[in-house]
Amino acid sequence: MSSIADLIESHRESLVQRFLEEAGRLESARGLKGPEVINTFPEYLTVLAALSRQGPLEELARTKRRLEDMHVGGRLRLGYNQDEVTGEYVLMGRLIAGLWEALPTEQQPSPEDSQALFARLDAAMDYAVAVFTGYSMEDRQREKRTLRRLDALAPKALGRDESLASHLEPLVRLIHEALEADGAELFLVGTPGTLRLAAATGRCEAQSRRDVVVSLEGDGFLARVARSEEPLFLAGTAEATADMREGLCGGGLSTLMGLRLWPHGDLMGVLYVGVARARPFSPQAKRYMETLVEYLSGILDRAFLFGQLQEAHARLGESEALYRLATHAISDAIWDWDLSPGGVLRHEGVGTLFGYPRQEVESHLRWWVERIHPEDREAVEYSLQAAVQGEAERWESEYRFRHHDGHYVHVIDHGVIARDAAGRPVRMVGAMQDVTARKQVEETRALLLQSERQRTARLRGLASASVDITGRETLDAVLRAITERARVLIGAHWARTTLMSVGGWGKSLDAVSRSGTSAAPASASGIFLEVTRRNQTLRLSRAELEAHPRWKDQGAHGWLAAPLIGRDGSNIGVIQLADKQAGDFSEEDEAILVQLARLASVAVENVKLYTALRESEDRLRLALAAARLGTWDYDPVTGVLRWDERCKALFGLSPDAVVTWDAFVSGIHPEDRVRTQAVVRKALSGEDGGSYDIEYRTVGLEDGAERWVSAHGQAFFDEQGRAVRFIGTVLDVTERKRLDARLLRREEELQRRAEMEEKLIGIVSHDLRSPLNAIGFSTTLLLRRQDLDDAAKRNVERIRDATGRAERMIRDLLDFTQARMGGGIPIHRKPADLNALVRTVVEEVRLANPGRRIDVETSGSGAGDWDVDRLAQVLTNLLNNALRYGEQDTPVQVETRTEDGVVELRVHNEGEPIRPEVLPILFEPMRRGMGNGQPRSPGLGLGLYIVDRIVHMHGGRISVRSSAEEGTTFVVRLPRSAGQAGA
Repeated sequence: MSSIADLIESHRESLVQRFLEEAGRLESARGLKGPEVINTFPEYLTVLAALSRQGPLEELARTKRRLEDMHVGGRLRLGYNQDEVTGEYVLMGRLIAGLWEALPTEQQPSPEDSQALFARLDAAMDYAVAVFTGYSMEDRQREKRTLRRLDALAPKALGRDESLASHLEPLVRLIHEALEADGAELFLVGTPGTLRLAAATGRCEAQSRRDVVVSLEGDGFLARVARSEEPLFLAGTAEATADMREGLCGGGLSTLMGLRLWPHGDLMGVLYVGVARARPFSPQAKRYMETLVEYLSGILDRAFLFGQLQEAHARLGESEALYRLATHAISDAIWDWDLSPGGVLRHEGVGTLFGYPRQEVESHLRWWVERIHPEDREAVEYSLQAAVQGEAERWESEYRFRHHDGHYVHVIDHGVIARDAAGRPVRMVGAMQDVTARKQVEETRALLLQSERQRTARLRGLASASVDITGRETLDAVLRAITERARVLIGAHWARTTLMSVGGWGKSLDAVSRSGTSAAPASASGIFLEVTRRNQTLRLSRAELEAHPRWKDQGAHGWLAAPLIGRDGSNIGVIQLADKQAGDFSEEDEAILVQLARLASVAVENVKLYTALRESEDRLRLALAAARLGTWDYDPVTGVLRWDERCKALFGLSPDAVVTWDAFVSGIHPEDRVRTQAVVRKALSGEDGGSYDIEYRTVGLEDGAERWVSAHGQAFFDEQGRAVRFIGTVLDVTERKRLDARLLRREEELQRRAEMEEKLIGIVSHDLRSPLNAIGFSTTLLLRRQDLDDAAKRNVERIRDATGRAERMIRDLLDFTQARMGGGIPIHRKPADLNALVRTVVEEVRLANPGRRIDVETSGSGAGDWDVDRLAQVLTNLLNNALRYGEQDTPVQVETRTEDGVVELRVHNEGEPIRPEVLPILFEPMRRGMGNGQPRSPGLGLGLYIVDRIVHMHGGRISVRSSAEEGTTFVVRLPRSAGQAGA
């Protein structure tokens, strides 16, 4: 028989080479040199061989731990994660075990030797996990998915007439598949002091040993597991003694892991899983099995309790059914339906409620069905059959039922279904209640509510029309707006507004609006003249139009007209409406039109005043400019150009110099000459109404000085559209331009400095991570030392906490730099459940804040494409803010809700509100939203800025409300997918 020490020493070089090849494929090993990948593996092989040969000597144990410290510490510095480090120890065990797997049994190491090897590797992995702080997010998600699947299978083991054993196998199979094992067996406590086989899966299933019984008093593997509080392992089962293998299936399983079921402190059973190849189970698998077995214990405990209750339930079933039927069947008309084949339907009080003589009430179901309103019949029959044939206990429906005199009444019908022990329906008792009066009241209320909503909508429309009409700048625009608004708001097919010629304002103006393809009514000059003469509203119904001797041929179904009255009380126009879409025009329609007419009158008067004022302001503006600035006057017909002295000085000419158009062109800086001439041509051609506005440089024709000028002008045209005059001003803006240039250079310099600072922040923050990782690792090692006194431990813990804060600051600085310089914080979407993420994050924050209460309420589906890590960062930041600034004795409330493809997340806390002056800058970097007297946050003031950027990169938005009465609420709205951004 070979020893593990002999195998390691004889294959040392090949083990190192294979470890280099396989460990070098890890993501974190890319780019590393061979010695960096191998690390302490050769020395570790030497220690494992020495331990196999000499046993657990203290000196060898210390050497082993020192090498493990060096290995894990080196991997931390290189950026390895926990799974990669523990995976290397699994790889070591697999490579070493592979040395003897193909050997004959008599040449393989003893079970005690292999068991000791795997135990040492298990201890190394436990140490690595302790350094890396346990489960990853993927492990937790996988565990939750498995627990949900166990929940889905749990009802099959509860509340059934079949035996419990038929439902155990799916549960055990799910656990053995989740642990990636090759087989599993579940033993439950049988007669006192024994375990009996209850379920087997995988390689154990084929052996069909349902009568296996194992004593709890023995020294076998199963008995030891039943007595142990921790999972136990058995390596090399084929070489183990017969006593150790008692009750085990064999099945080619090489390594086993077992754990007892122990709800409420009483042994319920034992579960073990096994793998075919010799390898140690990872610490993650150990913890994973502990969770699954604990969950399975709860399921079985409930199943056994349910079995105890079934007998009592059967005894009480009949009396409970009678009680339920009696309490639910109290109403106006009671019926009793025998659901057995050929059963009858008996009625009590139907004749009184619906007027049927007793002899006309039949005991057949069709008699009741035939009297249901034809429009309701199919739906009522379908819902009744669905309730009876399904598993429902109650049925309820609202429908119309024919009275004996022929009219229909509204009824609410509900019944209770009694079932036998097999769940088959046997009887149904119910009651019918006449709710016609209530329905009539509801319909009347609905009509009133609809009328009030229409009135409210009209008032809103009137307010909107006021804003629209008074904002128009021309008479034509005012008329078009008032005509369209009046027709739509009152609901007419045709509308017309006429503005008469008043006070020399030219010919009358008209605007018409029609709905769809409706035809215009005949000329209504008589109605128009009548309204202008009386200066009052005129409303005519269809009947009044047809009866009127002059207006009966209008071809309209009703007419409504209102005058436009000026400030002096005179008539300035008329608004007319014809053919209301529903009935005649009402008094309310008339009141609305009067209001619109008043708005239109004011708007017309305002446009007239505004036009006159604008012309006056134009003349005044030119006069003021001419008084302060250089002026010029050009005649495009004759080519004569006149400049005042100020204008000549800006072109470097003496006051008596003669100017021409060529002199003007020559005085423009060569780089600005083409651009300036193009703007002049556009003004003289009539573009932009002939306005001229430009800044350019001049070069003095006599003094050679360079100046900046701002030129403004206006071209005037004759009836044929030809430019006949071009006048304007020039202003010296040289100093302003120089100041602008200095400011621009200063701004560019500040921008470059800011970018350099942000780059420096990013570089420094990134490079600080390595020393901080080393500090964190060192503090973890120091805290494990037994020779530290309390004061030293407190100092080390302060170092560890300060390192944690520094790491969070660095993470915020890196996110800040990425957001400001990298185009935003990158996100990686994948399908996930936001509701589940919220519950997970809240639970983590609860654990970190054991003295505080956090309430969670989720509604709707949280499914969508999210970056779960970034959204967890958002929620964690908001929760920490709420806990920090909220009242200590009040709960923090977290809520999710959904609407139209958007998921909304709310975080609320009571306490002192955010100051009003802080709210507008709350999400800016380096800002804080503390209340008066509250302590400053230990962070950099980047948290809410990063939260805002993450939400923005998801296409969502974040807002906040804060007051002393309502507390503080942050609201995050997120579209479910990237295509819905902008929610």
